[in-house]
Amino acid sequence: MRRRGYEVFRGAACAKACARVRTAALAEATARPWTERLREALSSEIRAPWRRAHVALDLTDDVKTVLAAATVRAAPSLLTAGLDDDSHLVELSCMIAFPGATEQAAHADVPRDTETPTATLWVLLQDVGLESGPTHVFPDDCDARARTLVTQAARPTHYAPDGEADDVPAVDGAGDDAVPLLGASGDAAAMDCRLVHYGGANASAAPRVQLSATFRRGERTGDSFTYQLRDSLPPLTLGDVVKIQ
Repeated sequence: MRRRGYEVFRGAACAKACARVRTAALAEATARPWTERLREALSSEIRAPWRRAHVALDLTDDVKTVLAAATVRAAPSLLTAGLDDDSHLVELSCMIAFPGATEQAAHADVPRDTETPTATLWVLLQDVGLESGPTHVFPDDCDARARTLVTQAARPTHYAPDGEADDVPAVDGAGDDAVPLLGASGDAAAMDCRLVHYGGANASAAPRVQLSATFRRGERTGDSFTYQLRDSLPPLTLGDVVKIQ
């Protein structure tokens, strides 16, 4: 994971549990009043553009099953990314791209020179092909990249789809070729949050839903980090999640 910023884990979680988490997340997203959906769509160009939704999750039995299994598989990779057993779970959600969702701008989730280890674990909740608009990542050595940056104040966090940043020069070498994260329900991918990535356009007839769990070492906030947990969720660490039964 250190050399390319991400790692894929096939068959990390139970496909049946994944399907149930997907069904519940879609039901919650579609039940929201249109005013709330509009407010979410306008709130963030990256995280919730039109035809995308973000649903924070409770720790239901199915969520526990999927989260724990995937985290156990990915834990060695997450540790190499600088996390430890005391790293905080700072987001647990489903990201939904409905049919017709457009391609996101390429972006990193935290400043690329941040010193706080932060990584996201994604779990596919259904089979994902190119037509579904999968997440694409630009493989990169995030540690080496951070050492080439002078100050974040002069560097963009978000990029246009062509790799160019708005109003400031693009970071050199964000990656030449994007890799789509294709796979079957239950496959997972761990990603250093400094890695440039984007969600593709969903040209299929079905929503694409993936579970997203983000861990952060030391502090829960800072460095432009804005992820949140559902208020009802108790504080959890990477070590706690690995032990969930």
